[in-house]
Amino acid sequence: HTSWPAIAEHCDLFVAFGGLVADNGQIGNGGTGSHIQRAGLAQSAASGVEFINVSPRKVDIESKVAPRWLPVRPNSDTALLLALCHRLRHDGLADTAFIDRYSVGYEAFAAYLDGNSDGVEKSAAWAAPLTGIPEAGIIALAHEMARKRTMIGVSWSLSRQQWGEQPYWAAIALATMLGADRIARWRHRLWICHCQSYGQQCAARILSVSAAGKKPGTRFHSGSADQRYAAESG
Repeated sequence: HTSWPAIAEHCDLFVAFGGLVADNGQIGNGGTGSHIQRAGLAQSAASGVEFINVSPRKVDIESKVAPRWLPVRPNSDTALLLALCHRLRHDGLADTAFIDRYSVGYEAFAAYLDGNSDGVEKSAAWAAPLTGIPEAGIIALAHEMARKRTMIGVSWSLSRQQWGEQPYWAAIALATMLGADRIARWRHRLWICHCQSYGQQCAARILSVSAAGKKPGTRFHSGSADQRYAAESG
């Protein structure tokens, strides 16, 4: 995942579906670790990152970072995500070069957004009564996400419902349509879930090995994307 320091330096807008609950940020798989979320949030807010809390609960991002709140109706995140995708497509804001190079199946997804496959166009007007977010607000959010360097967060909590996998697929589609910025240390547009290990800057381990098909001394890098980028960039 993109680290908190990279978000503080490069991100303009962090749209958090399910929020960024600090209690969840204190735990993680595999035991204890550094509790970095509060410090990362504070650093990012101080650097000018705007946070949008897309959640039924206003408290799902700490008030200290002054988040904007979109009180979405429970279990309607997928409808909102699809409507954002629809607006990007129809306003010519999708990164078609990125889509063509790094994804497959976009034509079928676009047909679904347009309602060609089921007769339901996934527009902002369609999503508004389902989500409780006004049509104009959905359109404005789509434009803002396209205009700004945006990170999308998707909490584990969204999976705790029937068809709970759907918000993740929709968020991946939205991140793909927004594309990627070609700048150092900005490697992803999407966080799936969050816990204490997310946003960490892991120390890179550089191994010198001789393996089949590799010349002796080849350097293999593990650790965060930030360290790998730095190593690959020399």
